[in-house]
Amino acid sequence: MRPDGLILGANPLSGVDHFLQGRARERAAHIDDEFVKRVFKVAYRAGARGFTYSLGPSMSRILPELVESPEFRAFHLYPLVPNLGRYHDDWLGGGTAGLLDSIMKDVSWTSKASALVRGGWSYVTKNPRQALRAGIKIEMENIYQTSGVRQNVVAVYLHEFYTDTCLSLGIVDLLLEYCDYLRDSYHVLPGLQTRNLPLLVRRFQETKHSLDGIAVMTPLNPVGFQMTPTQSACEAALDFIDGPLVTAISVLAGGRVPVRDARAYLDRLPKVQSVAVGGSNISHIIESFAELAKIQHLHRN
Repeated sequence: MRPDGLILGANPLSGVDHFLQGRARERAAHIDDEFVKRVFKVAYRAGARGFTYSLGPSMSRILPELVESPEFRAFHLYPLVPNLGRYHDDWLGGGTAGLLDSIMKDVSWTSKASALVRGGWSYVTKNPRQALRAGIKIEMENIYQTSGVRQNVVAVYLHEFYTDTCLSLGIVDLLLEYCDYLRDSYHVLPGLQTRNLPLLVRRFQETKHSLDGIAVMTPLNPVGFQMTPTQSACEAALDFIDGPLVTAISVLAGGRVPVRDARAYLDRLPKVQSVAVGGSNISHIIESFAELAKIQHLHRN
């Protein structure tokens, strides 16, 4: 299994804007459940076959309505975990234990009991590997409960905040634990989102581990937006990625790059066979997917 060629991104549907919060609020004001359903219908007709999202408050509210939509049920799902907005302060303030305590507030007693049984909660929160597994278990339950289409979950990506923090600290073993546990216990493709592709490649090379079988989601665009440390370094790092498991995000650089320019740029990067792009304007979604679908090396189902 590998990511679909065209994936719908949820940021615009969740009121996220890379540059202007005011613009984000304006967009969010006209986004309701019916509009989101229409977006899915239009995106599907334009060739999108996947949807990537984070379980923030707005998406958690919308998903129960979406699961009744035939278009949504036809989409493969690529959730991003954990939800940064809800948990990152707890992780920064209380470490892994603080993160998991926050996650535990969101789940049923049955899930809590299941996590506790696995050796005792005090032991779990003091053991990074056990803590990571408990956190994944809870996140996966949330994903399956809200999506209603368990079999449609293809890949689960670790949010860039956690990926890049582990990379900066050289904690590759926890990233590998995350990938192995997802692959072995849930039979989904493990994914890592990063804004520093060269560091990801370097850390895996330093520890003599391969990225083969791990999906990578990273910004790629012709102006270098969010591409750390430089655009050229990120492009060079693509040569060290095994297999066609790279999904490009931020391809329009938050609206700064015309979709034709983005398509021409991605045409020169054959390792990129998947693109995720969002939109809160119907005509913009149609134009974007129609143009990006022209990329010859996109993965076609």
